[in-house]
Amino acid sequence: MLKKVYLVDDVPGSLSNIYEIKILICNILSETKTNISKEQLNLALQINETVNYFNFCQAMKELFNSNHIIENESKNGKIILNLTKIGEETAKIFKNKISKKLIEKILKTLEEILKEEHENKNKKIRIKSKNDGYIVKLTLEEIKSNLMDVELFCPNLKTAEHVKNQMKLKTTEIYKSILAIVNDDYETISKLALKLKDKKNKK
Repeated sequence: MLKKVYLVDDVPGSLSNIYEIKILICNILSETKTNISKEQLNLALQINETVNYFNFCQAMKELFNSNHIIENESKNGKIILNLTKIGEETAKIFKNKISKKLIEKILKTLEEILKEEHENKNKKIRIKSKNDGYIVKLTLEEIKSNLMDVELFCPNLKTAEHVKNQMKLKTTEIYKSILAIVNDDYETISKLALKLKDKKNKK
């Protein structure tokens, strides 16, 4: 799960100049290949501690007022950000003003945010009571068929609730682990184990 961080003060390495922040935002919107909302963009910047939350709000306000950015409604009813012609020109002219690595880092985080939101929308986790215990069922849905169906037996409700919570937090790892095990992909299994261990140590 991605950690949400909302900054009050600028941190070392973050952008505090509104002019630079506006250029960064224009470049991100120019480079991304998916529809993103204002909230998703803000979250990506906050996770990477790139822009102070209040500076982000100020930069967005100025970009809206100067007509560099507009909001439109997508086909699924989501309010998304779009660059205008002047916004696209700004991104191209001042592209070299912002670190390419920084832009790529934000874009990667946006991909992770969208992926996590998609999984949360399409996964169902429920507990079913049985005579001798409980069944925790995880279903990862897709358009044509379910991507994954997993059921685990638990002897009591406390264990079932714990398993449900872990399934919710580690859906991607569960799916990748199952694929790796059936394909004898021990390298992926090792990487997933290290990743989960690092997550636990950071808590």
